[in-house]
Order: sequence, then structure tokens, then C-alpha cells
Amino acid sequence: MKRKTEVLMLDSVPDLFIIDRLLSEVDGIAICKHLKNQPATQHISIIIVSGSPDARQLSKRAGADDFIEKSFRMAVILNLVEDLLAKSSNEHKRFLRKTNPDLNQAIIFPN
Repeated sequence: MKRKTEVLMLDSVPDLFIIDRLLSEVDGIAICKHLKNQPATQHISIIIVSGSPDARQLSKRAGADDFIEKSFRMAVILNLVEDLLAKSSNEHKRFLRKTNPDLNQAIIFPN
């Protein structure tokens, strides 16, 4: 059986990923693991969002930097994003200095 592969082309590296655990045809936990194993994205903070409290432990094992259980207040996620961006800004700057200036990156998502 062949595995379908999707490629996401990034013109620039994002500052943060917010990923829902349940996405159509793909698991947000699998995306998190994949991103944390890619040199181009392993330094980027990831927040997993889910309605299932047991997803918190799965998120941590996948390398997520934080977890938010649905339903949440927007102020909670905004504060968390602000905190993670502040923590990761130095690491992100070091990464950007090492990479090619045009930063065309291909990130492959196996299904």
C-alpha cells in the first residue's frame, strides 16, 4: 500500500504553530512529531488544541511546547502565545542566521 505524502512549501519560517489534535484525514499529534523532527522547524514552539484532556500527555510526548483544552477563552491562548514567542525568539533568531536567506523550505507530511 502506498502512503500519500503532502508537501507544504514555506516561504518563511513561522514563529509558532497552533495545531488542533483532530484534523480531517490527519492527526495533529503526528504533525507535531513530524515538525519537531525536521531541522527547519524543530526549534519552533507548538501548541496543541484538543477537546480531549488525555491529549495533553500525548502532546507532551510528541514534543509540543504546550496544550490547551477546548473550550478556552481567547485571552488564555493569547497569553500563552505571547509567552512562547518571548521564550523562543532568541532560538528562532539563531536559526534564521544559520539558514539560507531565501528560506524556501519543504516540509513533508507523511500520511
